[in-house]
Amino acid sequence: KYEKDAAFDLLDALTKSGALTVEHASLHIVVAATHCFDKTVTETVVQDNANPIAKVERSTLIMASTMHGATPAA
Repeated sequence: KYEKDAAFDLLDALTKSGALTVEHASLHIVVAATHCFDKTVTETVVQDNANPIAKVERSTLIMASTMHGATPAA
């Protein structure tokens, strides 16, 4: 909460409370995610004959589609 308020205070000061327009600006958002697996990558591939990367790709697709308001493909 404190960091968000500080960011908005800075933006408010830079734009003189909205009196100055901010042209040619872009907003970048970084989303970090971690994945936990019960087995190591090698164990998953050898013992389960499964691709662990597919799970990571699927969850990344779901996060991205949620942020962009789209439905993820099956």
